[in-house]
Amino acid sequence: MGLFRALKTNARRALAGSWGRAIGIMLISVIPGVLINLLEYGIREVSGVSEFVNRSGTGNAFRAAANIAPASIAITLLVSLLVFFIMTPLQQGIIRWYYRRTGGERDGVTGIFHYFETAAGYFRALWLNFLIGLRMLLWTLLLTVPLVLLTGLLSVAGGAGRATRTFAMLLMFVWMVIACVVIVIVGLRYFLAPYLLAEHPDYKARAVIREGVKLVRGYKGSVFLFALSFILWYLPSLLAALLVLFIPFSDPFYLFQVTGLLLLLMLAQLGICFYLVPYQSASLAMYARYLIQTGESGGVDEYGDSTREYKPEIDRYLEAQASRAPAEEPPAPRPGGEETGGSGPEGEAPV
Repeated sequence: MGLFRALKTNARRALAGSWGRAIGIMLISVIPGVLINLLEYGIREVSGVSEFVNRSGTGNAFRAAANIAPASIAITLLVSLLVFFIMTPLQQGIIRWYYRRTGGERDGVTGIFHYFETAAGYFRALWLNFLIGLRMLLWTLLLTVPLVLLTGLLSVAGGAGRATRTFAMLLMFVWMVIACVVIVIVGLRYFLAPYLLAEHPDYKARAVIREGVKLVRGYKGSVFLFALSFILWYLPSLLAALLVLFIPFSDPFYLFQVTGLLLLLMLAQLGICFYLVPYQSASLAMYARYLIQTGESGGVDEYGDSTREYKPEIDRYLEAQASRAPAEEPPAPRPGGEETGGSGPEGEAPV
């Protein structure tokens, strides 16, 4: 059995008996975002401050950005802070729930609020995600600066020849591709950090990041391919995206049919998500556990050894759960039942 298949199989086995909880967690995680959006909408309606949108449909959006009201900026910052202070510990709690579930722990749905229970845990989750976000932002800015410079040079050289402009556009496209690849690689560096915090809750945020970068070294490509192996589950969304791209070029006569098909695809994706989100979350947590156990145990030469070492842990857990159920004792033979071969008392068949 290949590594990816083994990890996904173990993930499904780890979720056995907890699919309802996993779906409940998925639904609960959506509620804070919806409430925050409603709160922002209510504040803007009451205060009469609209968000920045170039509603006239004319003019330069960047020129209009200079006219954004300070009140609108303040509301946006307030909502962003609410999202960070509420959603970050909640998402970290969800990651912890799946990580512990792959280790055989049967936490209830309330386990996702673990980082709200103590001030130390709450601020540690915030600080870890803030440091990761800050690193990602700095890398993004570093990769964006050359693109901005290329854009500026292209605008200055407006009178340049067609060949020069074409070369500059090609160079910008190549740099965008390189920047996207680098951002993905940088993001994969911090893949293990949230799981390590769940594994070692007393570690400081910087130590968690350093340890995670060390343990994921040499596995970033494998983690990326593992995440990419779920892409077929998103086929309805991919088809819907293609439909959206072709809507402006479609015949108005078929626009209604295209819109209906788009709605069906999105509903299909929503239905798939009730299975996909818990399955993918558990699979990623299983891979994180595999990498952490492999790294902290000194490493292995072949993935099969580590996978076989992990699977008995799930087996022992399932066996322990089964052993807790009282075994049914077979009924004792009824006197005379075997000799006579007839019915026992009350008309029951002999044992």
